[in-house]
Amino acid sequence: MQNDKDQVIMKELVRRSNDELRRIRELENKFRTIENKAASIEGILLEKMKKMDSRFIEIEASIKNITDGLGIVKSNLEIINRQMNRFAMKRDIKEIERMFNLLSPGKEPVEELTTD
Repeated sequence: MQNDKDQVIMKELVRRSNDELRRIRELENKFRTIENKAASIEGILLEKMKKMDSRFIEIEASIKNITDGLGIVKSNLEIINRQMNRFAMKRDIKEIERMFNLLSPGKEPVEELTTD
């Protein structure tokens, strides 16, 4: 009797042990799967970071080129503004025309421009 009871207990212990080992193996497999996914994600992130770094370098270079170009445009505009300040104004030209008309009495007066 004791022997049968001992065998039943042993079988139950072996069954439980096998069940626990199966659960441990399943957990180990899940853990490996998670580790593999994490490593894969880490690799993808590193690759994307490298691409972003190179893209940022390209953007910085583009911004520098744009800034340099804007500096050149600004300098050209300043030159143009200085040159435009030297030009005669329309009213100055009309005044000169009136003076010429006054100084040349033999000629008929030139019609003044009416477009302002």
